[in-house]
Amino acid sequence: MSLDHINAEILLDFITESGELIDQLDQDLVRLESEAQNLDLLNQIFRGIHTIKGSASFLSLDNLTKLAHVAEDALNLLRKGQIVVTSQTMDALLESADVLRSQIDELRDGNMCSPASDALIEKLKKITTQQPDQAEQTETQNTEEQVEEGETPLEFSASKKDLLPFMVEDFKESLQQIQELVQQSASSDHTGNIASQLVDLTEGLVRSVDFYNIDQITNEVRSLENFAHKLTDLDDHCFGQSQPRCLAMISQLFKRAEALGRERMLSIPTKNLIDRLNRSCNGEELPSEQCIPTSANIDQVLFFDGVVNQTVGTAKDSDTSSGARGNTGAAKAEKSTGSNVAEQTIRVDVSRLEALLNLVGELVLQKNRVHSLTRRVKSESADQGLCEEATQIASDLDRVTTDLQISVMKTRMQSMSKLFSRYPRVIRDLAKATSKSINLQMEGGDTEVDKTVLEGLADPLVHILRNSADHGVETPQDRLAKGKQADGNILIRACHEGDHVLIEIKDDGKGLDAKRIGAKAMEKGLVTQEELEAMSEQAIQRLVFAPGFSTAEQVSDLSGRGVGMDVVNSNIAKLGGFVDVFSEVDKGTTVSIKIPLTVAIMHAMIVGVADETYAVPLPNLLEIVRPEETELSTIQGQPVMRLRDRVLPLVDLNQRFGKANNGKLAPFALVVGTADENSVGLLVNELIGQQEVVIKPLDDLFDGSNAVSGATVREDGGVSLILDVAALVKSVEINNDSRRAA
Repeated sequence: MSLDHINAEILLDFITESGELIDQLDQDLVRLESEAQNLDLLNQIFRGIHTIKGSASFLSLDNLTKLAHVAEDALNLLRKGQIVVTSQTMDALLESADVLRSQIDELRDGNMCSPASDALIEKLKKITTQQPDQAEQTETQNTEEQVEEGETPLEFSASKKDLLPFMVEDFKESLQQIQELVQQSASSDHTGNIASQLVDLTEGLVRSVDFYNIDQITNEVRSLENFAHKLTDLDDHCFGQSQPRCLAMISQLFKRAEALGRERMLSIPTKNLIDRLNRSCNGEELPSEQCIPTSANIDQVLFFDGVVNQTVGTAKDSDTSSGARGNTGAAKAEKSTGSNVAEQTIRVDVSRLEALLNLVGELVLQKNRVHSLTRRVKSESADQGLCEEATQIASDLDRVTTDLQISVMKTRMQSMSKLFSRYPRVIRDLAKATSKSINLQMEGGDTEVDKTVLEGLADPLVHILRNSADHGVETPQDRLAKGKQADGNILIRACHEGDHVLIEIKDDGKGLDAKRIGAKAMEKGLVTQEELEAMSEQAIQRLVFAPGFSTAEQVSDLSGRGVGMDVVNSNIAKLGGFVDVFSEVDKGTTVSIKIPLTVAIMHAMIVGVADETYAVPLPNLLEIVRPEETELSTIQGQPVMRLRDRVLPLVDLNQRFGKANNGKLAPFALVVGTADENSVGLLVNELIGQQEVVIKPLDDLFDGSNAVSGATVREDGGVSLILDVAALVKSVEINNDSRRAA
């Protein structure tokens, strides 16, 4: 079956909303396992599944609807306390979330979603057919028999009963807002605005209550609706008789709402109150014996109209109670009023943001060209006024462009919590697979990075977490034997550091054993005995990032293939970032990642190589030196330079890019490095200066072996390639390995 019968725009909205709901479900279900009695959390999970099911049913997505329906049934029993949260129940519900996500992905790819497996459906149905034990049944029966005096049990259909908690919650919120507005109507000069809001609220409340076919409550709410419609036309006498009665009616409807939540109907004699309120709203003058005193409070109004047999408390007590409830309503009313003015957020297609970012990038390039032209005017023109005006224009353009660039960047920024929310589920599954007990802590979820950076971080962070859970944290038995707590701990933390973001993943496990790592590295031919002896302990630990390295004794679903940390290093390098590791045996390991906030625009040093110019990313630039001829040499054919107390390998960019240097020695060496403390010197002919460059991607003809990661347009309109420092450093290491092997 195709998706042709579904409106494309509606389907896209469903896919987007459902994807967000399922991401939240994952996080909430993991929380539920440790907070089984959290009814608010259960209701939130149920509401998410119910929303997905309802929307899928509307779009005739039968396979998705079927799975969501049985999952909803299981959650409904959990909400009612008829079954309890167990590991098997959570496994089935989490598996359901996974299948729902895959079905949504199929829809995103333009395909009809596949059905869930029969085994999963049976698991969920088995949960819903579990019977509570005898004690629970007796307790349920006793609860059902406990009907307070003045209450009548209500019977609803299954569908209405499922929606009842949400209806009651909305009922209370609407009453709070209505109460606040009715109170304001006594002293406000904006009666028309208040009346308009009251009409909207009361009409919505009437529709909601009428759905449950409870005539008494519907009539009471309709009397509030009548007041809202007639408010602007009421004279002082009719307003004085109707407004206090509205507040009294609201106080009784709050009691109705509480009873409805227990599926009970209260016996409240509101006939006189409804009749007199409606007559006052209709402009009818009441007989003197039915007119309430001007200073009457809610309790007195209820007594006067025969709702209660005696007044309770004083006017002061009543006002205090009403005011306390009104304050809550004020906050909600303010929020509601604000939302009526304008929507606070809108959804924008990512392609539009990409196009906007490209335009800002072009603007940055033109700004650089204006600066270049301004310098030329200042150097060639004798007109002082013209020079000052050109400088002022360039300065204003720089300010506006920078502000616009920051604003556009912010629209692309997303919080790290978008990634962090996935990890409780990851750690839960890993702990179960490895028979470990692991607590995950997350800090800095509100730290924001560019959307592209966030997407690039997804896989590396999962790799690191898997390593921490599999290699780092020990089993409960091993931890107890070492004097540790049985539960292991993993912390993932994010924070800003200038125009970079620092992410740390820290565990309190067994740490990295430098001796074992060194032995494995030698066994795999990654280092020689001599090199190993010359390396520091931290440098040996960094060998875990080498391609093909693994200390796992056997290949499993979690590790042992030697591709995890190498992939992490490569992916982080592609983002222009660095990854490092710090560890202490039996104390734990910390993996540190430092990445730029955005990969679209960066600061770079523009250098000349023969007749070409190249851009060197500033975060990779450690220092600039001018080597003397006596400081240059070669070791086994590799050009090197003596820099203070160490020997620095060199890359002659003229030779690297096939440029003719006419035998002249390059006058500058740019010392660049990566996070693993490996560094090289890049020999260049000229330093042109620092610029803010816009990164333009290259096509598939270029790869890492070309040592360039992109291109940019200079302020003079020319094009410069951006050097890939990590690739240049790696090429030197590969050449050295080849020479050693030879």
